[in-house]
Amino acid sequence: MKRILLAAWLAIALGGVAVAQSGQYPNNTVAGNVSGSPAPATPITAAQLTTLCNVFTSSLPGCVSASGGGTTNFLRADGTWTAPLCNVFTSSLPGCVSASGGGTTNFLRADGTWTAPAGGGGGGSTVNLAARFGSMDVWQRGAGTAASIAIPASSIGYTVDGCYLNVGNNTASTVASTAGIATGSFRAAAITKNSGQAASGSNTQFGCPLDTDEIALFRGQFVALSFTASTGAGWDPVSGNIVYTLYCGLGTPIKQVIGFSAQTTPVNTSVSIAAGAAAARYQTTSAAIVPSNCTQAEIQWTWLHAGTSGANDSITIDDVQLEIVASSGSTASAFVPADFNIQLVRAQRHYVKTFPYGTAPAQNAGVAGAFGGVAQTAGGTVGIKWMFQRQMRVSPTITTFDPSAAAATCRQFGTSAGARTVSVDPDTAKSADDVLITCATSATAGDRVYVHAVADAGI
Repeated sequence: MKRILLAAWLAIALGGVAVAQSGQYPNNTVAGNVSGSPAPATPITAAQLTTLCNVFTSSLPGCVSASGGGTTNFLRADGTWTAPLCNVFTSSLPGCVSASGGGTTNFLRADGTWTAPAGGGGGGSTVNLAARFGSMDVWQRGAGTAASIAIPASSIGYTVDGCYLNVGNNTASTVASTAGIATGSFRAAAITKNSGQAASGSNTQFGCPLDTDEIALFRGQFVALSFTASTGAGWDPVSGNIVYTLYCGLGTPIKQVIGFSAQTTPVNTSVSIAAGAAAARYQTTSAAIVPSNCTQAEIQWTWLHAGTSGANDSITIDDVQLEIVASSGSTASAFVPADFNIQLVRAQRHYVKTFPYGTAPAQNAGVAGAFGGVAQTAGGTVGIKWMFQRQMRVSPTITTFDPSAAAATCRQFGTSAGARTVSVDPDTAKSADDVLITCATSATAGDRVYVHAVADAGI
């Protein structure tokens, strides 16, 4: 019996050795036993080998369980395949970003919302392209904050710096500096049709032309135009409508009243404003980009008069802003105010005066601020070189004012007081930087000579 058992044992042992020594295992197999019971080692495949590997746990190494496929599940530390739990971030808590919805105009806001930015759309600061006049704060052509400028019927004239009023028959009007109507505003422009003007069917245009350097900034861009307006109790245009427009054209900058060459209107919106309406913000974004070849531009408000004006037939305009935006779906930003002194410097590229800011340019308005000189010899000439506050946009038109009489002459003070001849640019050397003004004197050396002047380079 013992011999039989020994023979069986030798057969099994020698058989396993023979297989191992033969080197004849199939490719990609190893020796093992996956039968579930004791048995000689046989070649087993990779698939069979994985059945011998326990799944890893939090404390033991091992294999990874089947994932089930897909793209949303991830392997968790406890060996489970599951979708990660991630709340959308908030202003106070970290988290994941919500789905964007695609597109090229929306950006992720700090509150987790995908939205088209107001204004420039790139996260930068808004630039008001109409900053030279947009605040309606500078009134050099009038008496500063007390300015009240009359525009006769069928005429056109500059009012607040940078903007003009054009009125038709029986539409005599007044444009005045008034307290700002927007939050934080300094001044605003109140445009009033004089009482009793029978101007039915007549248009009024309030326009603010833009210069070459200003236009260059927004050519080929989407823009948003916004402003604040309120109306007087007697405001009475046809249907209460006012049209606000951004005109563009080709050629040298001019007022739009005579039309632009190849004229387009990137912004053109009609809005009805009731009489006595409180200050409100109005805005429109261009449906297309401003033409890339635009070299003339003007922001303009136009309204058609319904009949004879009563008391306070007026509209007040404030905080005008023109800005570049990301797309036609963008909205205007909040108004960007500018320091008054910066506005004044910008305005003086177009218009400058010798009078104090609060004095309207006029004859016989006093000596304060006037150019002055001393006669070195009896009957000599006093020369005054006026260096403008800043380089003007073009060589300006010079107008002189006698400080003490209704005339354009110089005024001599002293022993031989009186009006004296004035000469502007006697050698035709005037430029955008300066001009020579001379005053004749009479009789007495040492007498003083004064004259006021304005330099107008407006569009």
